[in-house]
Order: sequence, then structure tokens, then C-alpha cells
Amino acid sequence: MDVKELHKVLSDHFNGALLQIEGDDYHRLITIVSDDFMGLTRLARQQRVNKILFPFFQDGSLHAVTMKLLTLTEAS
Repeated sequence: MDVKELHKVLSDHFNGALLQIEGDDYHRLITIVSDDFMGLTRLARQQRVNKILFPFFQDGSLHAVTMKLLTLTEAS
């Protein structure tokens, strides 16, 4: 899955979020800054993103992801 595709998928779910995606086709570092994460634990944030990405892990188009998931307050 290329960066453009991944960016579109995530921005569709996190409208207005600051997204940064790095890495190669085998490992991606995804940073999402969104107030959608407000009040969620670190685990709940990861679960939310994993649920969105699950079909891409399943079909093999995405292999490994490291996530940095922050609210706007945490990022500043």
C-alpha cells in the first residue's frame, strides 16, 4: 500500500487530523494528531486505528505499522 493510499484511508476516518506517514512498503510509521483520541487510552487509540487498517493487513498490502497517536494538546 503506497503512502497516498494510506493517507486517504486514514484522512477519511480522521477528518481534519494531522497525518504523517513514513517508511517503506514493509514498515510504516504513522503519526496521527487528532482530538478524536481525547479521553481514549493508548491501547484504545491503537485499536481504533488497527480496526481501520485490518483489511489491508489481511490482504497483505500492509505489513507492519508503528503508530504515534496524539491529541492536539499532547502534540504541542
